[in-house]
Amino acid sequence: MDVTVPNVIAGVLDAALASRPSATAIEAVSGAWSYAELDHQARRAAGALWSLGVRPGHRVAACLPNDLDIVAAFHGAQRIGAVWAGIGEALAGSEQQELHDLCDPTVVLAGPRCRLSSPDCVDPDRWAGLVARDEAAPRVELDAGAPAGIAFTRTSGRSKAVAHSQRNLLLPGAVLVATRGWGPGLRKGDSFPLTILNEPGPVPTGDVGTVDGDGWLTVLDRKKLVIIRGGANVYPLEVERVIAAHPDVARVAVCAVPDDRLGQRVAAVVESAGPALDLEALAGLCRRELSPYKVPEIWSQVDALPVNAMGKVQRARLPELADPQRPPGTA
Repeated sequence: MDVTVPNVIAGVLDAALASRPSATAIEAVSGAWSYAELDHQARRAAGALWSLGVRPGHRVAACLPNDLDIVAAFHGAQRIGAVWAGIGEALAGSEQQELHDLCDPTVVLAGPRCRLSSPDCVDPDRWAGLVARDEAAPRVELDAGAPAGIAFTRTSGRSKAVAHSQRNLLLPGAVLVATRGWGPGLRKGDSFPLTILNEPGPVPTGDVGTVDGDGWLTVLDRKKLVIIRGGANVYPLEVERVIAAHPDVARVAVCAVPDDRLGQRVAAVVESAGPALDLEALAGLCRRELSPYKVPEIWSQVDALPVNAMGKVQRARLPELADPQRPPGTA
């Protein structure tokens, strides 16, 4: 499929506005907007942000529900050259504050689950009043290489802020349209990981994958999670898919445990979906579906896997949960 990519995010609606303005652009919990309605709401949001003192290069943080308002606010921010930063509602107050301090926003659009206490917070009622004024922001010259959004990543227990350009944020959408069969009548959810693509050339993402003869990329796992057992690579995601298919498994995470002879062994930490879990049955399933060296040799059952505020498994804690309980035939 040929994909025409606008230079800046503010132009992403232009083609649809010209060809099908009345078509549905977005559906959410509170309703649906056509492309024309989304454009109108984005214009109003841009004016509201401008009235709050937001100017090109200023940061706008949003701690809002996934609904129509956050979409309008995002597009409004992009039209005046502001830099968008999302702060998760599910985060604890201290975690929200950490992200707030990292991006140093001019304005925070604060929803009902925002735990920040800061003079830059704008509550839903105030925001609705500003939007209702229907004021227009001045036209701003936008640079495709200028920062447009901030993504937060967490390593070694500390959050880091990574700025992405207009060009970078547009690229994932273009890739999805070109490779996922997106079209005007399609309704689906999809995602593409943001990587730092502001500069030309190869960019290390930390993922391990393969490319088949048709050019399709299959991501096997994160490179740092790969288990090297006796010189052979074991991808935790591959093993987890097999175990997760068992009806008694609610969730599973596979990790490496140190071993003097092999370097590392494969361990599985399993969260049960019921009162009893037959680890031998799980080991048998793995033996049928996987090569012998991929079968977990150490099994542990837990009431609940350790997760962070975003629901992601805290993999650094897995080795301490893995105990040497080995079903027969897995050694």
